[in-house]
Amino acid sequence: MSSDPRFREIIKGVALGSTDTARQVGDQLTAIEHGQLNEFGTAVMALCLEHRFKDDASTDAIRQFVAEMRKNYANSRTGLNFFTIEGVIRGFAGDEAILDEISPEDQMQAQFPIIRKIVAESEVLRNDLEALFDEADRMIAEWENE
Repeated sequence: MSSDPRFREIIKGVALGSTDTARQVGDQLTAIEHGQLNEFGTAVMALCLEHRFKDDASTDAIRQFVAEMRKNYANSRTGLNFFTIEGVIRGFAGDEAILDEISPEDQMQAQFPIIRKIVAESEVLRNDLEALFDEADRMIAEWENE
Protein backbone atom coordinates (compact mmCIF):
# COMPACT_ATOMS: atom_id res chain seq x y z
CA MET A 1 0.00 0.00 0.00
CA SER A 2 1.31 3.42 -0.88
CA SER A 3 0.83 6.37 1.41
CA ASP A 4 -1.42 9.25 0.52
CA PRO A 5 0.50 11.59 -1.84
CA ARG A 6 -0.41 14.48 0.45
CA PHE A 7 1.44 12.80 3.34
CA ARG A 8 4.52 12.54 1.15
CA GLU A 9 4.14 16.18 0.16
CA ILE A 10 3.86 17.26 3.80
CA ILE A 11 6.85 15.23 4.98
CA LYS A 12 8.86 16.35 1.94
CA GLY A 13 8.07 19.95 2.84
CA VAL A 14 9.14 19.35 6.42
CA ALA A 15 12.30 17.50 5.38
CA LEU A 16 13.38 20.20 2.97
CA GLY A 17 12.35 23.15 5.12
CA SER A 18 9.27 24.15 3.11
CA THR A 19 7.04 24.39 6.16
CA ASP A 20 4.51 26.73 4.54
CA THR A 21 3.73 24.11 1.90
CA ALA A 22 3.53 21.39 4.52
CA ARG A 23 1.20 23.51 6.65
CA GLN A 24 -1.08 24.37 3.71
CA VAL A 25 -1.49 20.74 2.72
CA GLY A 26 -1.82 19.64 6.35
CA ASP A 27 -4.63 22.11 6.96
CA GLN A 28 -6.71 20.24 4.37
CA LEU A 29 -6.53 16.89 6.19
CA THR A 30 -9.34 15.42 8.25
CA ALA A 31 -8.77 14.23 11.81
CA ILE A 32 -8.50 10.63 10.61
CA GLU A 33 -6.01 11.64 7.94
CA HIS A 34 -3.94 13.50 10.55
CA GLY A 35 -3.71 10.20 12.44
CA GLN A 36 -2.55 8.46 9.29
CA LEU A 37 -0.04 11.25 8.66
CA ASN A 38 1.27 10.74 12.19
CA GLU A 39 1.80 7.05 11.47
CA PHE A 40 3.61 7.86 8.23
CA GLY A 41 5.70 10.54 9.97
CA THR A 42 6.59 8.08 12.71
CA ALA A 43 7.81 5.56 10.14
CA VAL A 44 9.83 8.21 8.29
CA MET A 45 11.33 9.45 11.55
CA ALA A 46 12.23 5.90 12.61
CA LEU A 47 14.05 5.37 9.32
CA CYS A 48 15.82 8.73 9.62
CA LEU A 49 16.93 7.85 13.15
CA GLU A 50 18.14 4.45 11.97
CA HIS A 51 20.13 6.19 9.23
CA ARG A 52 21.59 8.85 11.54
CA PHE A 53 22.42 6.59 14.49
CA LYS A 54 23.34 3.37 12.66
CA ASP A 55 26.94 3.50 13.90
CA ASP A 56 26.36 4.93 17.37
CA ALA A 57 23.01 5.13 19.16
CA SER A 58 24.57 5.72 22.56
CA THR A 59 23.11 8.20 25.00
CA ASP A 60 26.15 10.43 24.39
CA ALA A 61 25.62 10.40 20.62
CA ILE A 62 21.94 11.24 21.08
CA ARG A 63 22.75 14.05 23.51
CA GLN A 64 25.29 15.46 21.06
CA PHE A 65 22.66 15.43 18.32
CA VAL A 66 20.15 17.22 20.57
CA ALA A 67 22.81 19.76 21.57
CA GLU A 68 23.33 20.48 17.87
CA MET A 69 19.58 20.94 17.49
CA ARG A 70 19.58 23.42 20.37
CA LYS A 71 22.20 25.46 18.50
CA ASN A 72 20.31 25.14 15.21
CA TYR A 73 17.12 26.46 16.79
CA ALA A 74 18.72 28.93 19.24
CA ASN A 75 17.27 31.98 17.50
CA SER A 76 13.92 30.50 16.55
CA ARG A 77 10.64 30.80 18.37
CA THR A 78 9.49 27.27 17.69
CA GLY A 79 9.02 26.34 21.33
CA LEU A 80 10.72 23.00 20.82
CA ASN A 81 11.06 20.86 23.90
CA PHE A 82 14.53 19.37 23.58
CA PHE A 83 14.02 17.02 26.54
CA THR A 84 11.08 15.53 24.66
CA ILE A 85 13.12 15.29 21.48
CA GLU A 86 15.90 13.49 23.34
CA GLY A 87 13.36 11.18 24.95
CA VAL A 88 11.76 10.31 21.63
CA ILE A 89 15.13 9.54 20.07
CA ARG A 90 16.20 7.44 23.04
CA GLY A 91 12.86 5.63 22.93
CA PHE A 92 13.37 4.73 19.29
CA ALA A 93 16.97 3.73 20.04
CA GLY A 94 15.77 1.01 22.40
CA ASP A 95 14.78 2.71 25.66
CA GLU A 96 11.06 2.24 24.95
CA ALA A 97 9.98 2.93 28.54
CA ILE A 98 10.78 6.62 28.01
CA LEU A 99 8.05 6.81 25.37
CA ASP A 100 5.49 5.83 28.01
CA GLU A 101 6.23 9.15 29.71
CA ILE A 102 5.82 11.27 26.57
CA SER A 103 2.32 11.94 25.30
CA PRO A 104 1.51 10.90 21.73
CA GLU A 105 0.95 14.58 20.89
CA ASP A 106 4.41 15.53 22.19
CA GLN A 107 5.96 12.60 20.33
CA MET A 108 4.29 13.81 17.15
CA GLN A 109 5.56 17.38 17.64
CA ALA A 110 9.10 16.02 17.97
CA GLN A 111 8.94 14.14 14.66
CA PHE A 112 9.19 17.03 12.24
CA PRO A 113 12.28 18.78 13.64
CA ILE A 114 14.05 15.42 13.96
CA ILE A 115 13.24 14.54 10.34
CA ARG A 116 14.26 18.03 9.20
CA LYS A 117 17.68 17.94 10.89
CA ILE A 118 18.58 14.43 9.76
CA VAL A 119 17.53 14.99 6.14
CA ALA A 120 19.37 18.33 6.07
CA GLU A 121 22.54 16.54 7.16
CA SER A 122 22.20 13.58 4.79
CA GLU A 123 22.73 14.04 1.09
CA VAL A 124 21.68 10.40 0.62
CA LEU A 125 18.27 10.99 2.18
CA ARG A 126 17.77 14.40 0.57
CA ASN A 127 18.48 13.03 -2.89
CA ASP A 128 16.05 10.11 -2.65
CA LEU A 129 13.13 11.01 -0.43
CA GLU A 130 10.83 8.81 -2.51
CA ALA A 131 12.88 5.74 -1.55
CA LEU A 132 12.64 6.79 2.09
CA PHE A 133 8.88 7.18 1.75
CA ASP A 134 8.55 3.81 0.01
CA GLU A 135 10.46 2.20 2.87
CA ALA A 136 8.17 3.96 5.36
CA ASP A 137 5.18 2.46 3.54
CA ARG A 138 6.75 -1.00 3.83
CA MET A 139 7.38 -0.43 7.54
CA ILE A 140 3.75 0.57 8.12
CA ALA A 141 2.58 -2.55 6.27
CA GLU A 142 4.77 -4.66 8.58
CA TRP A 143 3.30 -2.93 11.65
CA GLU A 144 -0.21 -3.65 10.39
CA ASN A 145 0.63 -7.34 9.90
CA GLU A 146 1.96 -7.79 13.43
